[in-house]
Amino acid sequence: MIYHDENQAISEGDADQSLDTAQPSLSVVTTTDPVAKQLPQLLLSLSKLACQQDGVYEVVVVDDLGYWQTAPKPRAAQYPGLELSLITKTARHGQQAAILLGIQQAKAPLILTIDPDLHPCAGEIPEMISLLSDKVWAVHGARSQREDIGRLRRVGSHMANFMVQTITGLKVKDMGSPVTLVTRRALEAMRMPAGAAANPRIFGYIALGPALAVHTLTKGTVRHAPSQYSLMSLALLFAGLLISSLKTRLAIQRRKEDLAP
Repeated sequence: MIYHDENQAISEGDADQSLDTAQPSLSVVTTTDPVAKQLPQLLLSLSKLACQQDGVYEVVVVDDLGYWQTAPKPRAAQYPGLELSLITKTARHGQQAAILLGIQQAKAPLILTIDPDLHPCAGEIPEMISLLSDKVWAVHGARSQREDIGRLRRVGSHMANFMVQTITGLKVKDMGSPVTLVTRRALEAMRMPAGAAANPRIFGYIALGPALAVHTLTKGTVRHAPSQYSLMSLALLFAGLLISSLKTRLAIQRRKEDLAP
């Protein structure tokens, strides 16, 4: 499956589950977010939604920065309607790797990835799910408001989106948004060829083609502390994305050749 990294050394925490024996209809994958500290708010929003829907959500939380070494872990008893699966990574390879690891552990038929500071958008999950059909297997959540970031990051975000679209041909608004809803069928379609050094998300979106829908989120990211990104760090991220986009374009071309009759 696309979401796999054999080189990561991990230690999986004990699953902290609620007493509800119902199978979760949705798995939400996120990280601990030690900077903004919005994870409790996300869990509360998901708990409220699950109770409103009279269902059970699995929430897979990956501690990618060692936050739980000094901070307490969340307990499912605090959040009715949620089943928590807590994972501690012993290797640090970035947030994207942490999210991919969390997707590996998810067990519901639908999987949503989201950052904790986007918890105001939790109420839009049912609307995103309603877009799924026999022809739509995944939904990208594009942010309409970016008041949470400064001008430098806003310009950088626009430039990054333009670069990805130009190199890969992927015409998706706000590629940097961490909100994605996928079905198991979509995960299979997003599978990368063995050994491909591509960006898994961009590759997967291109592979899905018309099976990918876009939902414009009406709520924005919670404003928190000033961005820790400097001009140099943004330049390095931009360079990394450039290389990743070029590798993704090459992987897509090879995939087309493999699928050609």
